[in-house]
This record gives sequence, structure tokens and C-alpha cells, in this order.
Amino acid sequence: MGDNQKTPIIDAVTKYINDWTVRFHMPGHKGAPVMEELIGRLIGNRAFAADVTNVPGMDDLHQAQSVIKEAQELAAGAFGADHTYFLVNGSSCGLQALIMGVCGPGDRILVPRNMHRSILSGIILAGAVPIFYRPEYDRHFAIPLSTSPETIEYYTSLHPDIKAVVLVSPTYHGIVSNISAISRITHRMNIPLLVDEAHGPHLRFHEELPRPSLDEGADAAVQGTHKMLSALTQASMLHIKGNMVDRYRVEAALRLLQSTSTSYLLLSSLDAARAQMASCGRELLQESLELALYLKKGIRALGGGFPS
Repeated sequence: MGDNQKTPIIDAVTKYINDWTVRFHMPGHKGAPVMEELIGRLIGNRAFAADVTNVPGMDDLHQAQSVIKEAQELAAGAFGADHTYFLVNGSSCGLQALIMGVCGPGDRILVPRNMHRSILSGIILAGAVPIFYRPEYDRHFAIPLSTSPETIEYYTSLHPDIKAVVLVSPTYHGIVSNISAISRITHRMNIPLLVDEAHGPHLRFHEELPRPSLDEGADAAVQGTHKMLSALTQASMLHIKGNMVDRYRVEAALRLLQSTSTSYLLLSSLDAARAQMASCGRELLQESLELALYLKKGIRALGGGFPS
């Protein structure tokens, strides 16, 4: 089996189930379909059996040593990172951990007006001071667009003491910024570029899509694996590349923010989503691009002033 098909977390959970382990541990349902006529009819009895936590044979998300460590290393390779961290509290906790990892009380950080509210939460938790900038804006569609390098150049020259720059790219409408040019500005200042890439975990897997932020010079990115790929809701990833971000501070922040009762259903779905994209991501995206083009042509045919 090649690395693309490896699923260490799924394999460990499957083995645990098949070994018929007698469970004297959480969760309270003990892997049995105790609510078969309630939630069991919705999610199936197998989900109860797979709902395990940090027990021997599994691993500890907060100090990964075995199957989670291996799965995160496989994900780092697939997504172009040096270090990848699985998130079971959504992309929000990853963004908060990044802010806490680069800022302390009183530190200034450059953030966009179209940021997710979790970034503001991270600023509050870190005791940092936000310096806001406005991305470009389309008044016709009433949506934020990309952030220009000139905007970042202006604000960083105005505030030379900032500790990091945060971008949202792609935006929630799929618009990307010039990460390469912006990263050159931040690196010239010796500060990290952090990217909320929640809607861009798919970008690395098809050559017709914009290049992902890590490939363009970003120092860290948080991706909503459940948003654009096929992981379960609340399952995301945090990626770090290079040494501009202190990963040990980020790890410490994640230990503060993430649940100690880690869901192996969520972790397994991250394991599976990575394996799926690494092995056949391009084919899946090619089909999606063809469907998108088909839809675009159909909408154009309706008339009514739709853009070309």
C-alpha cells in the first residue's frame, strides 16, 4: 500500500473494534447501539463502535506519538506543509491558536475587515491589538474581493511594529489574493503571513486552480477540511511551513483550545479526506470543474446580465 492509501487512524479504530475490547472507559454508551431507535437510526450502529477516545492502541491528539502523529505527517506531505495539526474544534481553534502563537499582550497584528470572528476571538485571548485593513470591495455584488499587495505595503509601513499579517484567501466567495507578493512584503519585515484558507483545502490538487497559500510563501494556513473536502463537520487542519511561526507555541495554544475528549470519528474523517485527495483528488476536482463550467454556461444562457 502506498502512502496515499494509508489510513493509520482508521486502521487503529478498526482494529480496536474487531478485537472485541471490553470497554471500561468513556464514552458512556460503551460502543453499543444503546439508542438504536433514536440516533442509531440516523447514523447507524457502527458509529457507536467507532466512537472511542484516548485509550491504549489509539493516540493523544495533544501529544501525538503514534497513529495521529503518522496521519498528521502524511497530511503535511499531501498539503505541502512542514507540520500539520488535526483540529477537532473546527477551523476556529486553529486560527485562534495561530494568533496566540505569534502574539502576546499588547502586540499589534494586521487583520482584514472580512475576517472570521474566530480571529477576533484569538486576538482577545492573546491580549493583542488589531490593526484593521479593508480588502478590495465589489459594490455591485456587495462582496469583499482580494487584498492587494499595495494595501499590505501601505499598512505595514504605517505600523512597522506589527507582529504578523492575516489574510482571508480564498474568500468565502472563492477569490484569492496575490499571496506570493504579499509574503515577500511580510518576510522583508521578518514577520509571518498567516492565511485563513478555510475554503481552500482543495487548491493543491488540480493544476487549473490557484496555487495554495503555503506554496506561494505563506508561513501558516488553516483549512476547513470539512468545508470543501469530505471530512465530518468540525474537522479541520492547521499547517505550518518554515520557521517564521513558533510551532511549539502553537502546539501549546492548541492544548488550551482543543477538547481533551478527542473524537476519533472526526480524526478518522480527516485521515480519510487526506487519503482521498492524495489518491484521486485531481479526478474528483476535474469532475467538479466540468460541472461548474456546465452550470456557468446554463446560467449565461438565461440572460439577465449575468457576467461572462
